[in-house]
Amino acid sequence: MRRLWSVIFTIVLVLWGAVKADSEQCPDSTVNPSCHCHKLEKDLQLDCPAATAQTLRMILEKISTPIQSLTVHEPDKAMTKLPKNIFPDSTIIRSIDISRSNIEEIHDESLRPLTPHLESFSLRESQLKEIPQKAFKGLSRLIALDLENNQIAEIPRYTFYGLGLMKLSLRGNRLQSATDYSLAGLEATLSDLDISENKLRTFPMNAVRRLEQLRHLRLSHNEISFISVDTYSHLNSLFYLDLSNNVFETINSETFKVCLAVRTLLLYCNAIEVVHEETFSLLQDLETLDLSRNKIIFLHPTTFRQNKKVSWIDLSRNHLHYVSGVFAFLPNLEQLFLWGNNVLEVLSDAFTNSSSLSVLYLQDNAIGRLDQEAFLHLTNLTQLHLGSNFILNLPTSIFSNNYNLSLLSLDANWLIDLEPGLFEKTLLLREIRLQNNKIQSVHKGVFDPLPELRELQLQHNEISSIEDGAFRTLQSLQHINLQDNAITDLGDVFRHSTALVSLQLDNNALMSLHNHTLKGQSSVKIMWLGYNRLQKVEQALFRDLVQVEKVYLNNNSISLLGDRAFEAMRSLKFLYLNTNHVKQITSKTFAELHELEELDLSHNLIERMEGRALINLKKLRVLDLSFNPLKVLHDSIFQEGLPIRTLSLVNCSISKIESDAFRGLNNLNDLNLANNKLSVRDLRHLDIPGLRDLQLSHNKLSDLDEEALNGLPSLQEIALENCVIAKLPHLELKLNFNNLTQIPYQALSNISTMEALALSHNNFVTLEVYQLNGMPNLRHLDLSHNFISGLTGFSSTTLNQLLSVDLSGNKLATLPTNFFHHSHLLRQVDLSENRFHHIPNAALSEITLPGLG
Repeated sequence: MRRLWSVIFTIVLVLWGAVKADSEQCPDSTVNPSCHCHKLEKDLQLDCPAATAQTLRMILEKISTPIQSLTVHEPDKAMTKLPKNIFPDSTIIRSIDISRSNIEEIHDESLRPLTPHLESFSLRESQLKEIPQKAFKGLSRLIALDLENNQIAEIPRYTFYGLGLMKLSLRGNRLQSATDYSLAGLEATLSDLDISENKLRTFPMNAVRRLEQLRHLRLSHNEISFISVDTYSHLNSLFYLDLSNNVFETINSETFKVCLAVRTLLLYCNAIEVVHEETFSLLQDLETLDLSRNKIIFLHPTTFRQNKKVSWIDLSRNHLHYVSGVFAFLPNLEQLFLWGNNVLEVLSDAFTNSSSLSVLYLQDNAIGRLDQEAFLHLTNLTQLHLGSNFILNLPTSIFSNNYNLSLLSLDANWLIDLEPGLFEKTLLLREIRLQNNKIQSVHKGVFDPLPELRELQLQHNEISSIEDGAFRTLQSLQHINLQDNAITDLGDVFRHSTALVSLQLDNNALMSLHNHTLKGQSSVKIMWLGYNRLQKVEQALFRDLVQVEKVYLNNNSISLLGDRAFEAMRSLKFLYLNTNHVKQITSKTFAELHELEELDLSHNLIERMEGRALINLKKLRVLDLSFNPLKVLHDSIFQEGLPIRTLSLVNCSISKIESDAFRGLNNLNDLNLANNKLSVRDLRHLDIPGLRDLQLSHNKLSDLDEEALNGLPSLQEIALENCVIAKLPHLELKLNFNNLTQIPYQALSNISTMEALALSHNNFVTLEVYQLNGMPNLRHLDLSHNFISGLTGFSSTTLNQLLSVDLSGNKLATLPTNFFHHSHLLRQVDLSENRFHHIPNAALSEITLPGLG
């Protein structure tokens, strides 16, 4: 024990020492209320949102530890100039980031105390109109400068002279040009330059040609249409060039002579129509090329022939018609994007000796012809996207060399039939998309052998038959979708696909399923069989579905649910049997569904449910029996203790509710009994203590009385539309402690019997008293503890039976002189805990309110 206390004491000392050390470096919160200080390994990180110059200096004076980074987001809006003395002389800051400010200029001396240590300075999303050359003078350690999104219109000559900047961002300003010596002094240091989102009309060659270390140049979102070329301008170190979102229309053989070492070239979102066949021939180190979203119609077959290192080309969203030979002899090409063009055919020479290609996007074209050897050289192809074309047929050997193919997309084509042997060599295929075609049948051997296939999409075709054994080799298949076809009969086609997790067979023409159709499907979690023509469900059909959790059998013609038909489904949570012809539910129908949470039996022909039919559904939360001719809710229809929270009995022709029909349904929150034939007598049998929402619209409740809903003490909302109600029996309505922001005037507009209305502890801010005229017998009104600051409408108020009003705990500062002047019987008014500066005598005089005397 002594040793334990010794260890605890040591830990406490260590923690106290750590806290003490941290407090010595970060200023106390009492002197640092607006900044967040974080201790790093050797220095601090300071975040001061909305700071003023005065508070910032005060906080910095308290800090003696070096500050790694100072961030000021949305500083004081009155600060239009970074002042001279904002940074104390002793302050050490390595990085400053100021954003979303109104700063228009920086004082010449404001950064002077930071000269020995400042490495990065950022003033973003501000109002600088010119680059503060004098303020930056002498910052010998500054290597990164970010003036993004200001109002800078020019870069004067020698602006950055004497600085050792490696990274400079002038993105999002108003620059129209850059002169010969705009970047003078940065020749040996600047490696990253961003002038994107400006108004440059020409490539700034004069400004950048002397930058010997420039590796990254970003010029996107300008108005550049050409690059001027001369014999002495070269950007030999440039690896990355972004010219996207400009206005290039033509790129010729001279365009990129100035940057022969470029590896990444971005030209997307221009207006390029013409690409000279020699444009890229000298860019032998090119690795990434993006020409997407242009207007290119034609590319010469040798356009990329010299780009042996290129690995990524994007030509999507152009107008290419032919690609014959264009992407041949590119040994390092790995990803090619050609989707969204007008490619008509893919011939055998399209990808010759481009064997490294692994991802090929050809969807959304107009491909009608695929040559038998179109993909012959693509031995490393893993993804092939051919969806949304006009492909009528596939040569049997078209994928014979694509050993590594894992995903094949052929959706939205015109395929009618698939030949056996088509996938003979693609043993690694994991997903095939064939939806939205015109396939009429699935033959045995078509999908042989695909031992790794996980997903097969065949929905939205015209399949009417599937041969036995069609899926015999698909032992790893987990998801198959056959919905929206014309299948009328389904044999034992899934016998060998015992790894299925989801099975979609909805929207077909199935009239029955063989007892062996689902044999061995012990891994299925979800199954769709809706919108077919099934007539019965028997026990043998689902005997192996031991893990299924959700089953859709809706919109069929099922009239028979065999005893214990769902017995094997011990994991079932959701069962949808709505819109069928079921007439009877027995105690054996759902006998073993202990995990069932939601059961939909709506739109059937159920006249009676056998007593205790639902007794084993111990987790049932939602039950829908609407649109069944139940007529009577007998005492044993809902077993005591069922955890149902939502119950729908809409349009069930119910004319009688027996006294114990709802007994024990203590979890029931929402009950819908709309569109039935109920009387007030039946409402007295609603003994549901926890019910909050009751829908009774379209019943005949003309004799509704005060005791009709006595069995519903927790009721919060009730719907009584079209119930032929002549009067409401309520004498008192309490809606205290809610979140109401408006008094429900419309709901209270015609309740002549109401005598007491309590609306305390809500969120009302005004009161229009005349809106309460629909309660002429109102005697007691409680609006205490709200936020009411204004009272109106007394001139037309007729609450002449009112005896007491409680307006305490509001925000009233005055009362109108006609305050309840028609309520002569008013005896008690509580105005405590408001904001009155003097007693409102005029409003509370004996003349207008004689009962207060």
